[in-house]
Amino acid sequence: MMSITVKNGENFIAIYVKKQEKQTEVINMGLDMFLYKKRYIDSEAKKTLKITGLGSKKMNGSTGIDINKVSYIEFEVGYWRKFNALHKWFVTNVQKGVDECQASDVSTDDLKKLLDILNKILGGKTKAERVKIAKMLLPSTDGFFFGGTDYDVYYFNSVKETKELIEQELKDNEGIFDEYYYRASW
Repeated sequence: MMSITVKNGENFIAIYVKKQEKQTEVINMGLDMFLYKKRYIDSEAKKTLKITGLGSKKMNGSTGIDINKVSYIEFEVGYWRKFNALHKWFVTNVQKGVDECQASDVSTDDLKKLLDILNKILGGKTKAERVKIAKMLLPSTDGFFFGGTDYDVYYFNSVKETKELIEQELKDNEGIFDEYYYRASW
């Protein structure tokens, strides 16, 4: 477990990064999608930045990281598994049609546009109406290990979870300059 704490004025930013346990079962290939955020650390924040718990500390108890050389902290803020409709949206709207597992910048305006689409889908009064809106605004797509293309419980749960994630990100980052980027692999 690693923790990084930054005190910036009256705001505390605490980051806890938990190591993922190694999976011993058979790996299921498929579309894995990530949204990352970079939070830049200014000189004021560096004065109170503390990094602890990196495992192998040097003899003096230090982590061996020069705080003055830390320029940003990167967070994984979103992870999706085989939500191919969302991947297609990022490829079309953020990656300019290029789908080569590259990291691509995502603006807060992009997140707001996506949130608008998700709200429209979830705003449908009936399942048939939600499916119709989804097919128009966030259509599923097939691909190599991309998962199902049905507009089922998995699809609509993924839409709902993504909506909640983006709403929280936009709320948490009001007045803070963060950069986002999207990356997928399969």
